[in-house]
Amino acid sequence: MSKENYLFKIKELPETIKQFGGLTLLMIIVILSFAILNNIFVEGDELVADNKDLAWVKSVNGNTVTFMNEMGNPFKPAGSVISMTIVRSGRRNLIGVSMGGITSLENPLTGLQSNKFNKVINTSAQVFKDQWKTYCECFAAEGSFMKKSQNQFAIGNKGHWRAYKSYAYLIDRQHSWKNNNTDIRRDGVYTAFNPYWKWYGNKWVTDNTNWTWTSEITEINPYGAELENVDALGRFSSATYGYNNTIPTSVAANAKYREIAFDGFEDYDFQNCATDHFSYKADSLSVSKTMSHTGKKSLSVGAGTPKSVTRNLNDCIPE
Repeated sequence: MSKENYLFKIKELPETIKQFGGLTLLMIIVILSFAILNNIFVEGDELVADNKDLAWVKSVNGNTVTFMNEMGNPFKPAGSVISMTIVRSGRRNLIGVSMGGITSLENPLTGLQSNKFNKVINTSAQVFKDQWKTYCECFAAEGSFMKKSQNQFAIGNKGHWRAYKSYAYLIDRQHSWKNNNTDIRRDGVYTAFNPYWKWYGNKWVTDNTNWTWTSEITEINPYGAELENVDALGRFSSATYGYNNTIPTSVAANAKYREIAFDGFEDYDFQNCATDHFSYKADSLSVSKTMSHTGKKSLSVGAGTPKSVTRNLNDCIPE
């Protein structure tokens, strides 16, 4: 049939059928537009409009995408936007980071779809989250960007996926006796195994049967380094960082972050925080380069001129 005859046949269709066909086509276009928007934009996407203005995706609701600027206010470009480029996705992959592992005497890949694994001898699981609190000590001066901005992605509260909890699998293991000896080639597998992460309905879901959490990260610094963690027995481990929060300066076991302090007087030229964890920075003029013990600098304390540091030991509750 030629193109002209085909169009002529369509014109001769009853008006009700043409209206129904047009309505159906319109619904398909609307549904496709919803799907395209939900597949292109996700919460937390960082974009550049016309190669100059930064914006973040605040929410995606149907065919409506809400953008905000770095302060958390509605995004209002100077003129009409011709193009927008996603420069940082809200769905960032963590290359090389594992959410769990299974070691077995049989190929575990065969059980991914069925969630059934045989002869498992070791396993672990991790949970991640992207909602963290504002760091209390650094960049928290009154009037600073961290205090003013309501953009949770720009100040680091959201959008950064980090390991949050670690889990261990606790259950009996199989063993046998042969000639009064264990069969180390085959013994040691779990009597039963239930994976923490399961694949259901095209997504990962969790099942914590027989799983016990072993550690939890409770504090991080602005650069993502772990400052404090706690194990299942409530024992804390912590560390302090110096040189602009990039190098560990002290590590402690059985102590919370607020219970430890260190100052070597070496990194005052690197500090850019409004209030650091602990230092004699306020007395930096008393730091001496002519005498030292383990490093290159020391704090000069003259007779009758004591030096002191005062810190609030209350839990960090950011605004």
